[in-house]
Amino acid sequence: MSLTEMPGSPTPPVVLHVLPYDLARGAQRYARALVDALNTEDESHQILTLFRADPVLLRPDVELDVPRGMLRRLGLDPRVVRRLRSEVKRIAPAVVVAHGGESAKYAAIALPRDLPLVYLKVGTAHRALQRKANRSLHGYYTRRANIVAAVSSDVAEEANQLYDVPQDRLVVIPNARDPVDFPPHVGGRDGRAGVIFVGHLDPGKRPDWFIDVVAALRQDDLDFDAAMVGDGPLEQSLGARAGEARIEMLGRRSDVPQLLSENDIFVFTSLPPGEGMPGVLIEAGLSGLATVATRVPGARDVIEDGVTGLLVDIEDKPGMTDAVRRLVSDRALREAMGQKARTRCMDMFTLQASVEHWHDVLEPFIARGRA
Repeated sequence: MSLTEMPGSPTPPVVLHVLPYDLARGAQRYARALVDALNTEDESHQILTLFRADPVLLRPDVELDVPRGMLRRLGLDPRVVRRLRSEVKRIAPAVVVAHGGESAKYAAIALPRDLPLVYLKVGTAHRALQRKANRSLHGYYTRRANIVAAVSSDVAEEANQLYDVPQDRLVVIPNARDPVDFPPHVGGRDGRAGVIFVGHLDPGKRPDWFIDVVAALRQDDLDFDAAMVGDGPLEQSLGARAGEARIEMLGRRSDVPQLLSENDIFVFTSLPPGEGMPGVLIEAGLSGLATVATRVPGARDVIEDGVTGLLVDIEDKPGMTDAVRRLVSDRALREAMGQKARTRCMDMFTLQASVEHWHDVLEPFIARGRA
C-alpha cells in the first residue's frame, strides 16, 4: 500500500485533462504521453473525454459518453455542459487543462469561476473564427483561461492579437514527442531517396499536392521511391493518380516511426487553418529526415529553413517541387539536413522538455490544491 492509499493520508491534488474524444491523432498521443509523464504519487493527472468514441489510445479515466450528433455540430451540446459540471464537482480538481478549443469551450461554460483553467491552444483559428462576428465565443473561452499555453509562437501571437489575451497569461509550450518512440534514420535504399507523406487525407492536408510534386519529379527521370501514409475522405479519389505517379498508398499504419526512419525526405503540404505546431514535423525531425514544408503556423519553430529543411510559401507548388527535387538529387544535402533536424528536435521538442514546462505552469495551482 502506498502512502497515498494509507488511511488518513492526504489525497493528492487532481489535474483534470479534458479532451473531446478518443482519436488516433497527434494531439491525443501527446495528451496520453503527457499525462503518463506527469502522474506521480503527489499529484494525480486524469483524462476526461466529452464525447462517445471507440477506444483507441487515450484510456480516459472518465468518459461523459455523450453521442456526437447534431447538437455538437451546431456548436454546443448542453448534455456535455451538465455532465462535465457534475463530474468536476465530484472530482474536485485543483486545475483543469483543456486540450484544444472544443474542450476549452465546454470547460469555460461548465467550470465554476474560481476553478483554474489552463487552455492548451493547439492550433490557429479557422477562417470562420477569424471573422469578428464569429469569434465572440472563441474569445470568451480563450480569455476565461487563467493561462493560455500555446504550442508555438504563432499561436501565442494570435491569442494576443485576435483575442486580447494579455502577455502575462500567455506561455509557449512547444509540441513534443518522446524520442524513444522514433528511431533515427536508417535509410537502406542504396542511395536512392525515399520520399514520404504522412497525414489525414483531407482537403486541409492537401495530399493531392504531394501527388503533383512526385508526378512532376517522375518526368525528370529521377530515381526515388514515394509513399503516402494515412486515410481519410480523399483516399479513394486519389488512388488512381497516386498509382500513375508510382506512389505506394499505405493507408493508416501503426508503424509510422519505423516508416519514417526508413525514408529520407518528409513532405508536408498542409494549409494554415487549424495548424499550430504540427507534431508530425517533430516526428520527422526526430527520425532524421530532411523536411520540405509549407509555412504553416509553427513550422518555422520546428524547421530551421535551409539548415534542417526547406520552407515554401503556402501556395507555391512549383517552389515545393523544386525543393523536393533539390533534396532527391543531393544525397549529402538531405543527409546533413536530416542529422541537424534530429539534433534540433532532440534539443527543443522532447517530451521531457515539455513536461518541465508543464510543471512550471501547473505547480502554483497544484500547490493551492494541497493547501
